[in-house]
Amino acid sequence: MAICDGKTNFNGACNIYYSDDQIITRSQSSPQRSSGGSCTGPNSCINCNDGFYSDGPKCRICSKINNCNHRRCTTATNQKCMYCEGDVASRPYWRAYTPEIDDANSCQKTCSWRADSTRCYPGTCAYELAANCKCSGNFTGNHCEKIIDDPTIAFNHAAFYDKSKLHKLENNPNYVGNDIPVYWTNFVGFSTIETSMAAKYLQPPDTRNADHYVTAFRVGLIVQKLTVSFYKNGIFESSQVKECSGMDRDLPVDSKHCSNQFILSYFPTTLHNDKIMFAVSAENGGYLDVHNRETDGVNRYYYEGNTLVREFEFHWDLVNPYHCSVTQGLGCDAFASVTNDITDNPNIDLSFGGWADDLSGLSYYDYDVYDLGHNGVDLIDGMSVVISQTKIHVDNRANTFIVPRPGAYSLHFFAFDKAGNYKTGRTLFLFDDQSVVDKYEDKQTICSTSSQNTSYQWVVTDTDTLQIIWTDRFINSRHKDNRWLNEVQTFSPSAETSIYEDLYGSRRNTRVIGRMRMCLVISCLFLPLSLSFKDSIVNLVQVKKDEGYRWNENVS
Repeated sequence: MAICDGKTNFNGACNIYYSDDQIITRSQSSPQRSSGGSCTGPNSCINCNDGFYSDGPKCRICSKINNCNHRRCTTATNQKCMYCEGDVASRPYWRAYTPEIDDANSCQKTCSWRADSTRCYPGTCAYELAANCKCSGNFTGNHCEKIIDDPTIAFNHAAFYDKSKLHKLENNPNYVGNDIPVYWTNFVGFSTIETSMAAKYLQPPDTRNADHYVTAFRVGLIVQKLTVSFYKNGIFESSQVKECSGMDRDLPVDSKHCSNQFILSYFPTTLHNDKIMFAVSAENGGYLDVHNRETDGVNRYYYEGNTLVREFEFHWDLVNPYHCSVTQGLGCDAFASVTNDITDNPNIDLSFGGWADDLSGLSYYDYDVYDLGHNGVDLIDGMSVVISQTKIHVDNRANTFIVPRPGAYSLHFFAFDKAGNYKTGRTLFLFDDQSVVDKYEDKQTICSTSSQNTSYQWVVTDTDTLQIIWTDRFINSRHKDNRWLNEVQTFSPSAETSIYEDLYGSRRNTRVIGRMRMCLVISCLFLPLSLSFKDSIVNLVQVKKDEGYRWNENVS
């Protein structure tokens, strides 16, 4: 009888029991730990169990291959893996490890249902290997479970209404930027906010075949919210949130349009420097159902999505712009001033500056030019607009316009802030390129020093002073008939609204002679005078004595 390593077939020749190792074949339900074998000659074992080899006197287990259930070999170093751990079927998507990559010399981890591997979907695994997982372009993470792209918000709208819907404040519903637009208002009677939004997120193509361990894949929009938050003087007070229905992480949708109404009575009354923030948000996500080939169960996993938030600010400014003259007087730029407020040039140069607004900031300038009418006594403002200029950029400091005809004019200059508040300033000017000074024929200009016997033509007394009197002699009929030099009534758009009055220029509400020329017969004296009709006497001095003189008048 043959003896192998001192034993015969009757007392366990060739067999070794491995308590720390085993062989599991695909066809066997129980692991094999005994090497088996038969001793057929001196130290010659044959017929070792599958997964074991004969080294002569013993049958020994094939050397280990990590994650391999079933090894085969003929020596201690030429082992191959026949059946890897987690191999439910020898085809893609059915095994957790594969021996097919390097001629069965190892078991390499595949993309699979196992938590210690990668589900890698949506993605691809070259040669089935987990190490080769490549997520689709907009996914990342070990399992491709993280969505990179944000959803798209294509429409975001909030419209504030009063009860009669005569007043409306709204944002640009198609705005897609990342900053926060600010919408200013000075109206405090809004009662409702009508809001709506539309978002979308489309999942990538589903490239699975019917044999894939992923049995369901769906991503899209899972949450959409509309939020209104109230801030009192810059400090958060309260908010309301309304979610769009018909979606969640188990029910993603490609796109969704939803609307909701907010009642402003929920918040405190809006006052100066209060604001309401309107936010829309959209979150993407979804799920993946994975068939566990080893337990035959299905596990659901959820994707980690992104949330896109877009905000809009609605801010209340109830204070008008103001001019620096309020605090500095005439020490700063004029709020509005014409270069010459008495002119014969119809091209009027306007300059302006010194305006400010502390909260919303200046938005633009307007001005209206009025042709002043009269009531027989005073000039009346605000009746007839002849020129309007709107939306002058706040960086501008000058403007030019042409008046259509001679007359007395007022210019109303408006500084607007971004909330629609405005302050008005008024300046006055006179344009006349047709001025003529006439004489009343029934009135005389006389030299009271001259002799009455010479019809006041000759001075025959010994004097060095001549006194000239022209009471009511001269007149500009057009100025008188149109009352262009009369007082201008004060003007206010309403009883509650005051305006800045012109603090600049030299206009006087009197009838003025611009220049008088008086000539003596022997020598002429040209006297540039600015004299009121009320100043009807002038003394001419340094006249030579002992000579008689005759004089003429010429007034303009």
